Amino acid sequence: MTAEVREIKADDPLLLPCLGDVVKASQGIWAGFWDGELVAMWGLVPESLLSDTAYIWSYTTPAVTRCKKTFLKVTKAWIKARQEEYPRLVGLTNCKTSFIKHIGADFGGETAGLTSFIVRTSHG
Repeated sequence: MTAEVREIKADDPLLLPCLGDVVKASQGIWAGFWDGELVAMWGLVPESLLSDTAYIWSYTTPAVTRCKKTFLKVTKAWIKARQEEYPRLVGLTNCKTSFIKHIGADFGGETAGLTSFIVRTSHG
C-alpha cells in the first residue's frame, strides 16, 4: 500500500466543478492518493496578499477511511509546512471530528450548520 501527495493545477480534471470559486482563489492545490486512488484534495486561500492567515479547504472521498492513519500523518506534516507562511489556518466544518482536533484545531462559533475552526502555530 502506497501513499502519494502531489500538487495539482487548477485545470486538473481531478477537481470537481463544485469546487470552482475556491479552486480559482487557491494558492496551491494538493491531491492525496492511496494505491493510485484519489482519497482527498485540499488547498489554501490567503485572506489577503499580506496576511498571515489562510482559509484551508478540503474534499475527501469515502476511500479515505481505508488510510486514516496515513492521511492524518501526511496532513499534519502538510499543515506544519504551510504554517511557515501562514501561521493561522482557518476553516469551516460540518462536524467536530477527531481528525480536525488531531491537527490542532480550536473550534469557534456555528453559522448555518457549520462550525468555524482555527489552527495556529505556537507563535501564530
